[in-house]
Amino acid sequence: MRTIPLAEAGFCISFIAHNEFDTLDELRKYDNVRIYLLKDFAPEKKRLRINIYVDLLKKLNPDLIIVHFCAYDGFQAAVLSNIKPIVGIIMGGDLDNRGSRLPYYIYMDVKFSRLLLPYIDLLSVKSNHLKSLLEELNPLGGMFVNPWGIKVLDKYDYSCEKISDKFKISKSDFVVLSNRTVADSGRIKNIIEGFLKFSKDKNNVKLLVIEQKPDKVYLKYLYDYVERNNAEDKVIFSKNIPFEEIFRYYKLSNVLVSIWRHDGIPQTLFEAGYCNTAMIINDLPQFHDFFQNEHDVLYFDGSADDLSKKLNIMYFNKSIYEKLKKNVRETVIDKANIDHLSELFINKILNLLEKKKKIKIPKTKLLYGKFILFISFVSKRKPLFKITVKI
Repeated sequence: MRTIPLAEAGFCISFIAHNEFDTLDELRKYDNVRIYLLKDFAPEKKRLRINIYVDLLKKLNPDLIIVHFCAYDGFQAAVLSNIKPIVGIIMGGDLDNRGSRLPYYIYMDVKFSRLLLPYIDLLSVKSNHLKSLLEELNPLGGMFVNPWGIKVLDKYDYSCEKISDKFKISKSDFVVLSNRTVADSGRIKNIIEGFLKFSKDKNNVKLLVIEQKPDKVYLKYLYDYVERNNAEDKVIFSKNIPFEEIFRYYKLSNVLVSIWRHDGIPQTLFEAGYCNTAMIINDLPQFHDFFQNEHDVLYFDGSADDLSKKLNIMYFNKSIYEKLKKNVRETVIDKANIDHLSELFINKILNLLEKKKKIKIPKTKLLYGKFILFISFVSKRKPLFKITVKI
């Protein structure tokens, strides 16, 4: 979690989240961290939560606001609170949605972000590609690249016997893992289709799909697709799993596949790479900051046919497979050590606070932003919430 290094550095932190999630327990170990859950503030008024968010920020009146993911109500509340300076951490989907079909209200939320991002005092982006997209908005504040990465240590629990028993996976099985959000933009159906092409003449292969934050309609579509292809014995669905267990799944798996249409630098890639899990990923420009084709990953074009081809390379060519596993771990340790990258982030924050320079947001931009949020709010109501926009 990106907040833990700040807690370790001694910052007094008020951490705001919508609901409980597994890594909050780590934050609770620090005396200088106080956690606020929005669900505890008039939860029956979920649609008006933005007002609760803004009121809480004003009550806390911090010296600095850090927004993790510059979209939706967290970013909106920070901007509308009139508290400065603001540090925005851009993850990917908050800036780059190209090729996606979004509900109209989310499209308006993204429009709000693009309108106000230029007035954020400091912006951290996960890749040079995202930085180039951000530069198109002509930001007035500072910006820098920080992929965040992973904690490099050996305390992770890699034991996976219980998982193997649960899903009836033997030691001789070749296991392919999908551990990204289950939504249309994630193209999990392409992964399943490519895996089934690859698995036609093989009895010792399994695809394990983790149901990360699933779109229920899309997940049902995947269930039906697997059933129609009589593939229930080869394609396994697993409910979302807590963070402390995920490293066991990486260790169990031979290959991780990721195929999102747009992306930042997902933690999934760093976590899997650190666990020596080979990776087949779609060829996005931001990934080239870290990974080289046929050196530490295999890139593919996103199609089922190409995925089948790349899986066969992993399956039949042991020397390539072992090389990729070894090199990707070394890459993650070298380029994605969160201890080093957190130090960079903390220095940037301290420099910002020392300068005491705050970027003023023009009143006309704020007024237009509030109008956009009104349209977004109205669009969430039936039947308007079904309207979608292709980006």
